[in-house]
Amino acid sequence: MNLQELIKSEGITLNVKSEDLTAFANQLASQLLEAQARNTPPPPTGETYLTTDEVCRKLSISRVTLWEWDKKKITKPVRFGNLKRYKLSELEKIGA
Repeated sequence: MNLQELIKSEGITLNVKSEDLTAFANQLASQLLEAQARNTPPPPTGETYLTTDEVCRKLSISRVTLWEWDKKKITKPVRFGNLKRYKLSELEKIGA
């Protein structure tokens, strides 16, 4: 009998120490905070960061062109976890 069948048919009883439960909760909370931090936009630092779409609109270029410029190091995206942002000050240097 596998675990799912056991739970459905007879149920189970678990004995958990409070220290173990607290450790589990702390670990879960830490993992959630780390995941949230990876998906959080950069904190304000006086610098303005633009999204890919904002850069494309500002420069009147396509996403493909921006991607090619990234590869050629014309533009230099900054990564914050999964997020890719562009510094407005650097875009202004290239004549945007």
